[in-house]
Amino acid sequence: MPFSFLNAAILTGIAAGALPILIHLFSRRKVKKVPFSSLRFLEQISRRRVKKIRLTQWIILALRVLMIALLAFALSRPAFQGDFSLGKTRSDSAVAIVLDRSFSMGAEGRSQPMWESAKARVEEVLEALENQDRVWLIGADPLVEENESFPEPLAAKDALRALDIGFGTTDLPTGVRRAAATLDEATALNKELFVISDFQKSGFQGAEIGVTDLGVDLDPSIRVFLVPMGEGPIANTAIEEARAEGTSLEQRVRVLMARHGETPVDDIALTVESTNEVLGETPASVQGNSRQAAEVVLTRLPAEGEMITARISGDRLAIDDVRYVPSIGAGRLPALLVQDPAQPSPFLPLALSPAKDIGRFDLQRMAPQNLGSTNFSDYKLLVLDNVTFLPRETLIRLRQWREAGGLLFISLGDRVDLRFYNEDLLPALFPGVKLGNLLGTPEATGESYSLTPRAPGHRIFAGFQAKVGEPLTGASFWRVVEVQIEEPISTLAEFGPGLPALIEGDGAVLFASSLDSRWNDFPTHGAFLPLVHQSVEGMLQERGGGEVRVGEVVEGVVDRRQVPPRSELVCLGPDGLELNVTSSQVSRGLRLVSEATEVPGFYHMKAGDKVLFSRAVNIDPSESNLATVSNLELKQMFPNERSTVIEAGVPIGTTVREARYGREFWKEIVAFVLLLALIEAWLARRGVA
Repeated sequence: MPFSFLNAAILTGIAAGALPILIHLFSRRKVKKVPFSSLRFLEQISRRRVKKIRLTQWIILALRVLMIALLAFALSRPAFQGDFSLGKTRSDSAVAIVLDRSFSMGAEGRSQPMWESAKARVEEVLEALENQDRVWLIGADPLVEENESFPEPLAAKDALRALDIGFGTTDLPTGVRRAAATLDEATALNKELFVISDFQKSGFQGAEIGVTDLGVDLDPSIRVFLVPMGEGPIANTAIEEARAEGTSLEQRVRVLMARHGETPVDDIALTVESTNEVLGETPASVQGNSRQAAEVVLTRLPAEGEMITARISGDRLAIDDVRYVPSIGAGRLPALLVQDPAQPSPFLPLALSPAKDIGRFDLQRMAPQNLGSTNFSDYKLLVLDNVTFLPRETLIRLRQWREAGGLLFISLGDRVDLRFYNEDLLPALFPGVKLGNLLGTPEATGESYSLTPRAPGHRIFAGFQAKVGEPLTGASFWRVVEVQIEEPISTLAEFGPGLPALIEGDGAVLFASSLDSRWNDFPTHGAFLPLVHQSVEGMLQERGGGEVRVGEVVEGVVDRRQVPPRSELVCLGPDGLELNVTSSQVSRGLRLVSEATEVPGFYHMKAGDKVLFSRAVNIDPSESNLATVSNLELKQMFPNERSTVIEAGVPIGTTVREARYGREFWKEIVAFVLLLALIEAWLARRGVA
């Protein structure tokens, strides 16, 4: 077993153990002869007693020497399993602290918010370090690069006091990789990693709980300390989505609530507000581990661009009890659906507008031959569903409409003329896209294709738990169209490697199969409706009608004429927060992009004093699930023998010192010295007696 001394210089004090011997030698009395009568009768008794007294004195002398030597030994702070051997001194350390600042850390604990407890644990770490140790504070937010370096623990303490909780999500694998890269560049011999988090399951993005080795990028010599802040499973209710719907006569806000926890909650007060005015409220309930939608009918119509907020009664995590809602103004989104009247399909019309005056879209249906007299400026969205042909004059007007900001959704089918699309329609309305060959069979016989996500993190797949290579739905696609794309057009889903299924461009989306059940059974599956809606919502985000999440940018395309000459562009957020804006020319106008958002709320893109468009920025609802991994699962994901889980209530300083320098046992030695002192006193008293 390795053995070390933390204060090896004190070992020289063992020489003080010779003091009792020296005192004994210098204090010996000379023998004085005294005349006495015959000792013939005492000789035998005296010899036995002298031998006994001398033995006791030698034992007392040995105890005194041993006690002094052991005290010096204890002061040298001996330890087992340390990394420092006799004669060596402690070297500088490089310490990386991955601190979870996600909004889930704002949950109320038994005595204080978990964030305050986490900061207290970080202070414990800093107090356990030496003055010459270098410290890095590293974040675990995948969208924010946080990596602050401090030359000493005291400087890190000052920064910690000013640090506050964020509004982003947790990605612990990313945080650990950042720490590994930082420690690799450090020159110190001793390296340590502290991970302080609530270790919720959703924070291990892309990792399999209890299986994935998160320490694979760490040098084996790095000691890892895992400090869980959770207090067991915390039940939480959150607003995952809030959307304004309705007509010019009535509006409502549809709210989707999620209950994370086994216990139901039936006393939720759901309120919709505008500034300080309550626009509507209703009671709501959610069963355990489920989601529940509710509607709040508004008492008045919000004005165009008016910002409204949905709110539920608070629980232990208040941050996700609020959702900022983009207002749709006095009316729904006007959309034009173009279908061949000879073969009309009911699926897209029902998906976009299930009944009159119901749904997100105010839908009008029209045949291709009737588009000649249509005023396209009356519509925000154009849907071409299995359309064969459009006149040249119509294409010219549609191209102008697209350049002015119109949104386009195209689905293919058996009536599509591939040559017309490649030579006329796509170059005019969706440049950079070209259709290839028909693949598969005309009927549901033989093999079929599956729809798999290519960009699972895209907002189109919100709620799908999408993973690369895994089918998004159980639907079968027996006929598809090859699609070739050019940058900056991107593939969101595919039917197979190199076979795009869903592509997204500048205000346009194309689905490379049909949505009328002739080439697949997709319209009869549950994924059909949300995928159609979220495809359109993704385009709306570019025009000011969509939602942004904290950490993402505010962006949109405006008509160049909306921006006054030499006006200053700025994105104004909550509490006067100002974000810088960059602009670039695109075919449909001027694209404006802000810096990454930092807090939830409403953001307004402005040119001078003129508001160009606004965005509602919300937190990512995946962080609201406060279910945590167990300590056993945590240890399995850091299988290195140098990793330690420090549970609540266990002092960090003691654990760190024992891991750094071994387990000290000077206290046991001192206790043994006290025992020896008692024995020595008893022997001395007995000897005198």
